[in-house]
Amino acid sequence: RIATKEQLDSRERDRALVQTSTTKADIERRLVAIIEEAHGVQQVEQVLDTQALPAAQAARQASERMFEMGKVDILSVLVSRRDEAMLRLKQLDLAAQEWELMADWTELTGVTP
Repeated sequence: RIATKEQLDSRERDRALVQTSTTKADIERRLVAIIEEAHGVQQVEQVLDTQALPAAQAARQASERMFEMGKVDILSVLVSRRDEAMLRLKQLDLAAQEWELMADWTELTGVTP
């Protein structure tokens, strides 16, 4: 049996509606995931800024003072400087991640958050 033009048009319309619905649901899921990831990044940044970096700076300063007094060797100073630098690098990684999330959001919605 051969389908009529109206039947073919109806099937194509139904297929397009299903595809549109699926695409919209997929976009909504991706937007929710972006929001959740952005909140996680912000939480890590807050801990980094308020706790980890100040502690690393204090440790570096203490090791430098201890070195000046002859209580520790240069390795302790270098390790504390490295630890602080690694935390600063993590800040940059988080900033890059935020920019990527913003780009993903803009790509999906056409609007900059």
